[in-house]
Amino acid sequence: MIIKRVLTVAATVLVATGVVAGTPAAANAGAYGCSGQVVRSDKLENGLEMPISVVYLYYDSRTGYNCAVNVWLPGVTDKSRISVGIRSKSSGWRKDSGNFKRYAGPVKVYGRNRCVKVTASSAASFYQPHATSGWIACR
Repeated sequence: MIIKRVLTVAATVLVATGVVAGTPAAANAGAYGCSGQVVRSDKLENGLEMPISVVYLYYDSRTGYNCAVNVWLPGVTDKSRISVGIRSKSSGWRKDSGNFKRYAGPVKVYGRNRCVKVTASSAASFYQPHATSGWIACR
């Protein structure tokens, strides 16, 4: 009974901290060079439907800037290129790509009273998922 309770508590802690889900801590925007709050996140999956990276879009209502990063998930092997890009209706694409070990970005555009588009890709092993949003986060 005691062992079962310890395992239940340990499992609860792992789920609550995101260790089981394998998702990086998104709440700390400063860890990736962004400020503000997460307004959207999406996982990029390999051909086996396993997530390999997460794209985060932040908005800072104080400055009016949107910021995007693409973060490798823990446990992904054979990492190669990772990229992220963002644009508003009044700006061109701002992009960052390379053979980064942790994440691509941050890339920022002014977004107050504007919609933005985000694009991202992650190449690991033989898979290179890519996604581009429509116009989102209209503020």
